[in-house]
Amino acid sequence: MEAVTLFSGGGGVDAGLLAAGIKPVVAVEYDPSKPNVSKAIADCYALNFSDCRLIKESIQEVAAKNFPEIPRDIDVWWASPPCTRFSLARGKACEQLEDIEIAEAIVKAVCIFRPKHFFLENVHRYKFSDSFSRIYLSLRSLGYAVEQSLVKFSNYGIPQTRERLLLRASCTGFADPLPPYQSQVSWYDAISDLIPGLPSSNLLPAQQKSLEKWLAGNKPEPVLIKRIGRGANRVKSSSKFSFTIQSSNFSDQKGRCRGRVGDIWLPDGTVKRLTIECARRLQTFPDWYQLPKSVAIAGRLLGNAVPPKFVELLFKNIKDYAATEASIRVENGNNWRQLELPLFSKVQKLDSEVLQPEQRNSLPITRSRREFGERCLHSVASASDQKSQGVCNGEYQNTTGSSPSFGFSEFYVETKTRRGNGNISANDTNLDYVKPFLKWLGSKRWAVDRVAEIYLSYKHRRFVDLTLGSGAIPLALQPERVLACDANPQLIQLWKWVQADGKFIIPLVSEEEYFYQCRDRYNTLVRDGIGDPELPQLLYLLCRTSFNGLHRSSSRKAFNAPWGKYKKFTGQIDLSHYKNIIGGWEFKAADFREVLKSIRGDDFVIFDPPYDSHDGKAFTSYTSKFTRDDQVESAELLAALEIPVIAFNADTPFIREIYGRLGFSVEEVEVKRSVSCRGNGRNPAIELFLTKNV
Repeated sequence: MEAVTLFSGGGGVDAGLLAAGIKPVVAVEYDPSKPNVSKAIADCYALNFSDCRLIKESIQEVAAKNFPEIPRDIDVWWASPPCTRFSLARGKACEQLEDIEIAEAIVKAVCIFRPKHFFLENVHRYKFSDSFSRIYLSLRSLGYAVEQSLVKFSNYGIPQTRERLLLRASCTGFADPLPPYQSQVSWYDAISDLIPGLPSSNLLPAQQKSLEKWLAGNKPEPVLIKRIGRGANRVKSSSKFSFTIQSSNFSDQKGRCRGRVGDIWLPDGTVKRLTIECARRLQTFPDWYQLPKSVAIAGRLLGNAVPPKFVELLFKNIKDYAATEASIRVENGNNWRQLELPLFSKVQKLDSEVLQPEQRNSLPITRSRREFGERCLHSVASASDQKSQGVCNGEYQNTTGSSPSFGFSEFYVETKTRRGNGNISANDTNLDYVKPFLKWLGSKRWAVDRVAEIYLSYKHRRFVDLTLGSGAIPLALQPERVLACDANPQLIQLWKWVQADGKFIIPLVSEEEYFYQCRDRYNTLVRDGIGDPELPQLLYLLCRTSFNGLHRSSSRKAFNAPWGKYKKFTGQIDLSHYKNIIGGWEFKAADFREVLKSIRGDDFVIFDPPYDSHDGKAFTSYTSKFTRDDQVESAELLAALEIPVIAFNADTPFIREIYGRLGFSVEEVEVKRSVSCRGNGRNPAIELFLTKNV
C-alpha cells in the first residue's frame, strides 16, 4: 500500500505509515503565512523521508492545478489541516476563509482521486466548524462510509493526555476500525532511561508550592511539573501521563524559543529539565528520526504531529483485516463467502464512539454482506464501477472558486433521517442528518422519522412548512423545493441571513450582563423597524442563551425571556455551511392564512400551530395570540386543501372533535417535553399527529 499525506509537517504520520509497512509517496507541506518556519520543517521532512516526493506548495495551490504531481492510484490519503484557529490553546480564535478554502481543496482531492481510505485529523473543536461539515457531507455524498471519534492517545500506549478528532472514511462498505486498546504507558516509563543524563534545573516558586502541596498527601516519587502554558505547575506523578506536547510549549507565536518547558523532580531533591529529546519520546517518534537543531522548530514539529505509534497501530490493524479477507478468498475460492468474518461492533467508549473487532461472536460472510451491504471490508471496485453502482455519485463542480456542489444520493437523502430521535446538541457525534441551529419552542425533531415515511411517497412535491420555527423537519428531509414560512418576521430574517451568509460579527458568549445588553439592542431594532444585519445574529444569540432556549415576546413584540444562566455558549459559532442546504429555499414572513391562499396542487403542507390546552387558555403569545377560533379556522382551511397535509397539536377533546369532524386521521404520539419552567416538569405528554390526503 502507498499513501499521500497533506499538511505533512515533519512527518509524524509518515513515520507511523512506514512502521506499518505503508510507503508514503507524496507529501504536501507549505504554510505561506510562515515561510521561514515552513521551509525549516519541510527541510526536516526531506531529510527523514528522502524517498518521498515533497511538494512545497500550499494545498490550495496544488488543488488549483488539479494535483498534477500525484499518482492516481494511491490507496491511502491522510489530511491534518491547520488547527490554529480551532485549538483551545489559542483561546477564542474563529474560523477564517482560508480554512474553508483548505477544506474545499481537500474535498476536490477526494473527488478526483477517490482513495479507498481517507483520514482526517484535527483538534476536537474542528468538528463544529463549517470546514469539517463540508468535508464530512461531501464524503457521505460520494458514498463513503464515515466514522468520527475523539481519540485519546493514552489508550494506545502514548504516554500523554493528547486527544484528537479522527475521521475515517472508506469506500469498502464501512469505515476502517480503530485499533484495539494497548497497555498504558506513563511519562516515567517512557523517559526514565533519559533522566540521568538530563541537564539540571530549578523549580519556579509556583512549581515549588505545587510540589509541596502534592507531597503533603503523597509519598515521594519522581514527578513531572509543567513550567509554562495551560496546566502550568500541575504535578504529574510517575504513574500518570505527561501533559500534552504542544508547539506552543517550545516557541511563542513569533517562533522564538521558550527555553524551559517542564521539570522533573526526583525524591532525592534533584531537579532535571524536560528536554526536546524527552518530548520526542513522549510523542513516540522513532530514534532514527532526525530533529532540527533549532529547539523552537523541533518543538513546533513535535507539537503539531500525530504520534507515529498510533498511526502504526491503526494501519497494522487495517492491513491485518485486509489480509484476513484476502487469505479467505485465496484459500477457499468460491466458498469464501460461507466462512466467518469478524464484525466491527460498537464497544464501551470514554468520550467518543470507538469501533473495535468483536471478539466474542462472528457472522458468516453471507450474513454480514446482507446486513452491511455487498461492499464489505476490502472488496473495492474502481471509481467507475462505484459510479455505476450508485456508490460514488457526487461530481465535483468547484471550477469557479465557489463552494463545492454535490448531488446527494437518493439513498442518502431517504435514510439520513432514520438515525436517532433524541435531542441533538452541539456535541452530538451523529451527523447523519442536519441538526437545527436554533433551539425553538415546539421543535418537531421527534417527528422527523414519521414525516419522512409519508413524504417519501410525495417527494416530487414542493414542501411547504407553514410554521418554520427551527426548521427541524425540512433540514432533515432536504426536499428539492421548499417554501418556508413563519408569522415571525425576525425569525424569517434570521433564516434569510443564514441563507446569504451565516458569518457572525458579534461575540457569541453566555454572560448575564452581555445577554441583557443584546436583548435591549435587539428590541430597539425590532421596535424601530431597522433591518440591520446585526438583528438576526442577536436573535440567534438570545435564543441560544435565554432560559430554556426560549423565544418569548411581550404584547409589544419585545423579546422578554430571561438569561438562561448557561456557563458557556453551546450553539454553533458559524452557520455558513447551512447555505449549502437552504440555498434554494423560498422564505416568506406571513400568517398561515396568507400562505394558504397561494398553495398549489403540487404542494405538501405541514402545520404546527400554537397548541390548544384543556382549558383553552394555553400561553400562546410567542408571536401573537392564537385562540380557539384560530384553531377552528386553521383546521378548516387545511381540510379544504386537496393535497397531502400533516398537522400537529395537543391531545385535547376540542382538537380531536375539530379534526375528526373534518376527516383527518388522528394518531397519538408520546413526546417528552424539552421546555418547562422546572426540570421535573419535563414529563412525557400525548400529542396528536394529524394527516389528510396521504
